[in-house]
Amino acid sequence: MNSGVLSIIPFIGVVALLAGVVASLATPKRLVLLFVLSPVLSECYVGIAGSMRGQVRGSASLIPFLVFSATQVLLSGFLIYRLKRSRFAACALGLFCVSYAFIAVIVGGMAFADDWI
Repeated sequence: MNSGVLSIIPFIGVVALLAGVVASLATPKRLVLLFVLSPVLSECYVGIAGSMRGQVRGSASLIPFLVFSATQVLLSGFLIYRLKRSRFAACALGLFCVSYAFIAVIVGGMAFADDWI
């Protein structure tokens, strides 16, 4: 995979973050603050993968990957569903969270296997 392809994902995430922040300022809801949980979970996943560097290889790293990915998608989906009046802000922040989690999955997978690109 080319690094140009991988760099488009964080770019889309940052644009979505900016749009989500601006939109959430227009219609403030406290529930929007729960989107902070997703990047925190992503950092925890990468931290755990880094502490287990090289100890989880092959299909053994599939279970943490699936649990983390499912948690991120379900959390973002739930928050988007709950924020009916701020749907645009919720969708934009959800896109940011999913793109952030995608990069965390790549870094975490490399850390688990201790195999870096």
